[in-house]
Amino acid sequence: GVELLIPILKGHGHEVATCLEAKPHGPDLKWTVNTSPSSMADNILLHDPDVVGFSCFTDNFLFLSQVAKEIKAQSNVHTVFGGVHPTLVPEVVITKDYADFVIVGEGEEALPKLLEALQGKACLSEVPNLVYTESSAIRKNPMNGYMRDLDSLPLPDKDSYGEINPYIRDNYIIITSRGCPYACTYCSNNSFQNTYQHEKNHVRYRSPE
Repeated sequence: GVELLIPILKGHGHEVATCLEAKPHGPDLKWTVNTSPSSMADNILLHDPDVVGFSCFTDNFLFLSQVAKEIKAQSNVHTVFGGVHPTLVPEVVITKDYADFVIVGEGEEALPKLLEALQGKACLSEVPNLVYTESSAIRKNPMNGYMRDLDSLPLPDKDSYGEINPYIRDNYIIITSRGCPYACTYCSNNSFQNTYQHEKNHVRYRSPE
């Protein structure tokens, strides 16, 4: 997801930098956390960002929350949370004082629109899939439908990850579809389908070309 958002944001004229909380280590290239929340926050702030986005699973949400807290303690930068965990519990994430915005579900259309709103070129109410607070009330904007034409997406940016991950440098990895035909109760795809409950045909494909 992040590898796709990078070229999309660059295509809208934004400068993008990537910071990972882990890196592959040892001969088996297992991913291990290689930094503390404070040092990661310092590394992020070196780029003097206007907006910092966090792509979260449940197992790294607490770590990235600590990073966001450190960032908020040092700057007024806007923070945006997306990914699996914020999509499943957006009302919980948005109540945190270090989370300014939550993007639910697919973010390829929502994130550029949010940046337009922060630049004064659009209203927050116009940003699809966005959850935010206004006058102490939680606002949930309408959801866009699934992105159906996956061929309209750019190829993912591999450079940002390849600089620190030798496996990505030596192997080209790409997901050629989205969604799952099943709804296993133990899997996040079940909740994703509930998030997009008005949609049918959850599985979508890029063409071979």
